[in-house]
Amino acid sequence: HRDAPKGFALKIAPSGNKTFVLQFMFLGRRRRITIGRWPIYSVVAAREAAQKALLKISEGINPIAERKLARTQLTMGEAVREFLELRVSGLSQEKAIARYLEQDMLPFLLTNDPKAVRRAEIIACVEAKAKETPIAARQLLTYIKQLFQFLEDREIVEINPVASLKASSIHVAGRKKGIPVKKRDRVLSDDEIIHFWHNIDVSGVARSTSLALKLILVTGQRPNECAGLSIHEVHEDIWTVPEHRRLKTEDENDVPLSGLAKIIILEAEKERSKRMLRRSNTITDLMFEGPKGTQMCKSALATAVARKREVLGNTKNTKGQFWTPHDLRRTMRTRLSGLGVSRDLAERVIGHKIGGIIETYDRHDYAQEKKAALDLWSEDLVRIVGSHARSQSS
Repeated sequence: HRDAPKGFALKIAPSGNKTFVLQFMFLGRRRRITIGRWPIYSVVAAREAAQKALLKISEGINPIAERKLARTQLTMGEAVREFLELRVSGLSQEKAIARYLEQDMLPFLLTNDPKAVRRAEIIACVEAKAKETPIAARQLLTYIKQLFQFLEDREIVEINPVASLKASSIHVAGRKKGIPVKKRDRVLSDDEIIHFWHNIDVSGVARSTSLALKLILVTGQRPNECAGLSIHEVHEDIWTVPEHRRLKTEDENDVPLSGLAKIIILEAEKERSKRMLRRSNTITDLMFEGPKGTQMCKSALATAVARKREVLGNTKNTKGQFWTPHDLRRTMRTRLSGLGVSRDLAERVIGHKIGGIIETYDRHDYAQEKKAALDLWSEDLVRIVGSHARSQSS
């Protein structure tokens, strides 16, 4: 483009993420600096930032070194915003994570310097949250630990003050073992699976929503991972969930697609094409969408299921629990065990880390074994709901 400076480019990652960069020569060496991610940076704004960087380079200033210096002088609020932009932007939990860090953590800190934050301050803010909502306090601690790991990785702080802090160390009134773990054990029966599969498409929820929910049951992946599916993540028979969308494990996960999963994704592609025809000026990479072209979030899936409980046959179990989108994932995992799939393989299928010494020494990718397990579950699901499984999805 005539307005683009020399060395200005758009880097597209295999995950589909798009980042503006600037390549330049400094002291005889070729270097590259990241300007920012699209669409946070528009093309025009990215070009302007690149021009400013080139101006500094012409004055003998290395923008990379300058940025590193600025990063060591970040305030706590700025550090949180950088974490949200680089690690959380685009995730379905983005607003919730921002709220936890900005409203529940920042007001409790006694310093504005990330390097001066002490473990005791973090414990105080989490314990204050636990007085109101112990389960939310566990989430708060999780996000704080991810924040400080991010800051340590980028050398914004020298030591992570909460690296070894466990939820069991947090004091909660009336408990000796810290923050309680809210455990659910809800799985769907055959009848409930049949009611869900046969009725979700005629329940009145958006077609994208019904397909995303079916994808959870068929693949066993997390609701937010299914809801955020991008066209760039599917390559022939493999769905690769990129690490930036797997906040819990922070690693890439390859999901072999069964025939049933491919039918669902094909139908989702048709729905996406219809949306693109209706509004040619707003094009996204998302397979499923929320309002106004935004990423569908897992809360939208949960809301849809809650509103359509009657038509979906979603009744309380003996513990008074309705089923939720996440319970579709638990149901799939439970059914794998019933089909004779080993525990370790079933955990790999749904994207859990095995961990420990096994993870260290066993570097096999289990691609064929995972495919066989998913095909086995797909066949069993068709058996449960009948040929209607294939015909309704197609």
